[in-house]
Amino acid sequence: MLGSLFRNAAISAAAFFAVTVVGLLLVPVLISSYGLAGFGQITLARLFLPAAAFAVFDFGFGEIATQAVATARVDRDWKRCARMLTLSIGTAAATGAATAVGLVTCARFIPGWMSVTAANRSGLSAVLVVTGWLLPVFFVSLVFEGIVKGFENYAAQRAIEVIAALIYAALALTAVWQGWGVDAACYALLVSLMLRAAMAGAIANRALRPSGVRFCGWQPDDRSAFVSRTRAMAANKVLGTSQTQLAPMLIGLLLGPASVGAFDALSRLPRFAKSVLGMLNATVLPVAARLESAADTENMQRLGQTGMLIIALISVPPLGAAMAFSEPLLRVWLGAVLARDWYWQAVMFLIPALAVLVSFGGTVLMVRQHAIVSMNRLVALQIFIQFAVSIVTMKLLAERAFMLGQVVAVVLTFFLQMRLINTQMGISAKASGQFARIFCLAGLLVLPAMILATRINGVLVLILCMLMWILLCWLLCFRFALDSAQRVRLIAIVDQRLNGKVLGC
Repeated sequence: MLGSLFRNAAISAAAFFAVTVVGLLLVPVLISSYGLAGFGQITLARLFLPAAAFAVFDFGFGEIATQAVATARVDRDWKRCARMLTLSIGTAAATGAATAVGLVTCARFIPGWMSVTAANRSGLSAVLVVTGWLLPVFFVSLVFEGIVKGFENYAAQRAIEVIAALIYAALALTAVWQGWGVDAACYALLVSLMLRAAMAGAIANRALRPSGVRFCGWQPDDRSAFVSRTRAMAANKVLGTSQTQLAPMLIGLLLGPASVGAFDALSRLPRFAKSVLGMLNATVLPVAARLESAADTENMQRLGQTGMLIIALISVPPLGAAMAFSEPLLRVWLGAVLARDWYWQAVMFLIPALAVLVSFGGTVLMVRQHAIVSMNRLVALQIFIQFAVSIVTMKLLAERAFMLGQVVAVVLTFFLQMRLINTQMGISAKASGQFARIFCLAGLLVLPAMILATRINGVLVLILCMLMWILLCWLLCFRFALDSAQRVRLIAIVDQRLNGKVLGC
């Protein structure tokens, strides 16, 4: 179990590192070509996708597909799996069609609401119309990708994401080099997403073919289970989307595209880090579904406790390095002007650092509906705090108020969320103490590094300093946060992964 989880996490880490690098290298090119306002317009165009603000209409289609496939792999009931997948695809297509009608209808008004300049409004409207007509495909593709995850074929899943990112980057760079307008960069994204949907559909179909899964009618108990699941997931999606996507939309409405561009630039690295770590956590869902289906309480507890410890060890040191070296990172990446606000980026790295544990535990608990409800209440509290702080401080801090609101909300609710996760999975006080030691060791190294970081010049020097910092933090965590048995176990996992062996449970 842990060997499989480690392998999938490693595949995801490598893939998302590639995707992240591609995206980060593209940002300064787009800003230099189109300005902060143009970059903000690209960000606004991306909001109306199932992976962004329109995730409020994603009722967990992908997650339901993942759980249906993972459960069928245990109980061999592929007929029930087929019924659940039919429901998921049908509902996703219908949802996509409904949202398409709404977006196409409002497309000509949205640019004006977002204070886009008159010269660019018609172009953005056209982009939104095309986006609207493609929404049914994009929503159904969530099911396709959920099927691939259910089979735990993360090599294929991550390959799809890397290829789509490379296609988008190539098309966007072509638009820049040819001197095309900002709308061309928006169309580049739509083309890459269509190709990603096609690849996911082909792989999902091939994976299901040996099991004889076909479209079929469903039974009342299937519909009841599907509706119950979507209700719980819908609340989770609405809350999660409000937490991450509402801020740029409000900034666009209240402050305009240039402020959206500045907000996106300063929060891009922390958000990328959170996305990467979120995808690492996504590898645990099919494992948790299989354990819950088999009523394997012992291994479920082991998955939560050991998995969270490994994820913390993997993620906290790099995030601490990014926080410590925020000033030279921004200076090298986007230039001296934005680097003057490096401390906003640094404090934003607290969000993925704390969210990585909550996200992992929350993903495991997605197989328990009562736990989803409890977690949703805490996320609702977090969102209330986030936007209360943002609105109160907006007059003083402009778009940076929305960064402050996110950080304050995440810090204040972190301990409540961890208490819920610990209770649900039976995580020991010893494990909680180990998590705390990892954070403390990273925090002790951050402050002196921040003082030295402003003197760093050059990309190679920056990379070398960050790698040395991460290595030192890993060594300290390995020595002082783990006990001797855990150190031996972790070395064994890494050794067997490097030698191509497969660990069992």
